Amino acid sequence: MADTIFLPTGVALTVREWRDERLITLDDIDRVHQKPEGTTARSVHENLVHH
Repeated sequence: MADTIFLPTGVALTVREWRDERLITLDDIDRVHQKPEGTTARSVHENLVHH
């Protein structure tokens, strides 16, 4: 499936599925929020030690 979702902000995301479920990657989150690549991944990994 190579569908694309266009958000009102002008960001285009490729639809990804895993086990018939749609998903969004950490890089997709960075793009949607217009953050530098790796920002979300860094934050997630930094906060994993708290759980």
